[in-house]
Amino acid sequence: MLEQKARLMQDGQRDAVIDKIVMQMDEYGITVEDLQRAVDPQGEWRTKPPPAPRARKTANVKYRDPETGLTWTGQGRAPNWITGAEAAGQSREQFLLPVTQLFGIEVKPAASRKESLDMSALSRALQEIDGKS
Repeated sequence: MLEQKARLMQDGQRDAVIDKIVMQMDEYGITVEDLQRAVDPQGEWRTKPPPAPRARKTANVKYRDPETGLTWTGQGRAPNWITGAEAAGQSREQFLLPVTQLFGIEVKPAASRKESLDMSALSRALQEIDGKS
């Protein structure tokens, strides 16, 4: 009994939805042929959007000309500033960036021994701990 009521309710909603679709088709000039083209040969709706193009991964800079600041990733044909330098007898390795620059690693200078071993601060901290126990 409840199933019949639910089915009747759905049928009533279905008719309202169909009426709305027909009105929108008329509003946008969509024909039945347009809808038939939207169905693939297996009878499935073509609802999947086309796959997004894959983003290309950019290569890290590997070589830099210190005079001009021009860079090269080391991939593909060597730029004129590298081939010209090599023709002049220079080595490609002299344009190679240090590993720290290749991977974007920030190198901080080491603290001096005095800064790293502040004995007065250490003794104060130990006294505080002894005082609490």
